[in-house]
Amino acid sequence: MKHATVFFSIVFLLLHLAGPAFGDELGKNISGRHTSGRYSWLYGYRIYLDENRLLVRVGIHLVAAPGVTGVQLAGVQPEWEKEIEGVWSNRFALETQNKTYPIVVDAVFKGPSLQHDVIVLPGGGRRTDELTWHIMDSPQTAAHEFGHMLGLYDEYMGGAVDPLQKIIDPGSIMTSAPVAGTSRIRHYERFRQWFRTETGEEYVKLIRLKE
Repeated sequence: MKHATVFFSIVFLLLHLAGPAFGDELGKNISGRHTSGRYSWLYGYRIYLDENRLLVRVGIHLVAAPGVTGVQLAGVQPEWEKEIEGVWSNRFALETQNKTYPIVVDAVFKGPSLQHDVIVLPGGGRRTDELTWHIMDSPQTAAHEFGHMLGLYDEYMGGAVDPLQKIIDPGSIMTSAPVAGTSRIRHYERFRQWFRTETGEEYVKLIRLKE
């Protein structure tokens, strides 16, 4: 028994000296508040790193307002989820000197850990924001509002633009009323910074996986 205790102590010491383990040990809840002029909103997500990918998970609780049925919510939620993940997931990766980690973005609408309560109102064509959607909102609109949950600013005149950079980009998903907008490499910069801090890697580059 004494030899077994010494053995496990040595194993523990070697694992500790090897640096941080992958998995939930490198998982962290990220949240904060952004302001831009008269606009203010909270962002929040959980970020994980394992041996093969960087996973960013956002929990969204859809709350039906009067006039919206559960059947309607169940009908639009898969369309919104598909577009959100199509716009944000597996488009860019983090590259180190030894490995590439695709950035996988997961929109979760069920479960115990949902960071954002989104009120879904009847109708459409009215102003939608991060936490107030409409049942007839397009999947692209949902993907845009999801960007705010990741901590991103608008990229159109009159919107909640970054007060330091003031980026205007009509081809971005963060433009006004996006129809075919896409995510940009700059939108993932905060994930690169988190990776560097958590792993101690000096060389970490964002690379494009697909258009």
